[in-house]
Amino acid sequence: MLGFTWLAARAVDWRAVWSSVSHASLPMLAIVVTATLFSTIMKGARWWIFLRRSTSLRLGQVIRFTFAGLGLNAVLLANAGEVVRVGLAARAANARLATVLGSLASDKVVEILAFFAMAVIAVLIQPTDLFPASKVVVPALVAFGLFIAFVAYRGENPEALLEPVVTAGWRGYVHKGRSFLVRFAAEARTRLRGMDAVKAFGISLVYWPTQIIAFAAGAEAVGLHLPIVATVAAVVAVNLAGFIRATPGNVGVFQIFYALAVTRFGFPQEQAVAAAVLIQSIQLVTVVVSGVIAAPSAFTSANLFESAQAADEEEEGPLQAL
Repeated sequence: MLGFTWLAARAVDWRAVWSSVSHASLPMLAIVVTATLFSTIMKGARWWIFLRRSTSLRLGQVIRFTFAGLGLNAVLLANAGEVVRVGLAARAANARLATVLGSLASDKVVEILAFFAMAVIAVLIQPTDLFPASKVVVPALVAFGLFIAFVAYRGENPEALLEPVVTAGWRGYVHKGRSFLVRFAAEARTRLRGMDAVKAFGISLVYWPTQIIAFAAGAEAVGLHLPIVATVAAVVAVNLAGFIRATPGNVGVFQIFYALAVTRFGFPQEQAVAAAVLIQSIQLVTVVVSGVIAAPSAFTSANLFESAQAADEEEEGPLQAL
């Protein structure tokens, strides 16, 4: 993937890209920053909807964990920031990891369903030959069907599964792993069956348009006037690229997928790359700066500093006794 990114970069006229970026509209860039901050807050609020029933975490805490996690995602590989924010939430709430992961899984499921809904609406509002309704509506119906099947499935009782005492060795690890997965799935299903899922879906219907606004403003900043469906296609492509995470912040991969989506609508490659560079740069700087600001408070909420201080005191105790 890195080699492909390097080859793709060689085919771009970077002077034209820099010319477009250097003349970008500042008001449009301000919209990108505002939309990025607002969408991050919405992301944290949606996760809190699923966490509030099983933990004592406050909305502000979860939003700070989200900012800190996304800030780390911007500089680390493989969505490491997601691991950090789950760990912070589990530690701050003193909750089982399966409980926190189950809430995050519920959050992701609702996010994907809302995304399909927005894609269908965009295609119906502004149809195009590149993205006929069948190519969007059918996958959306499949995703909705899988969601219904997952929520309706009763599965095994996690408490009953944990009751038997298993001998040590690899069988014990298999049993623990299976127990964790069953509890994780049960936690996710429980949250998706209540009104919390409806509320989270409503938040997602605000979150995704905010992302679309950020992408549209970034394109407008370099003079790229995209139709709604092209902007949605770019958002789809970039979010699919997010599963790869081949580079820190997915730099390079983001630009390739964005340009591939936009150029299919007949727009110039250099302008598409300029818009991608601008959008990602603004978003990365915004989430990194916000993450740095939120990190101290997030770590304090998770009692990380207190644990480090306690460890230091334990080490100093024997020395003072000597």
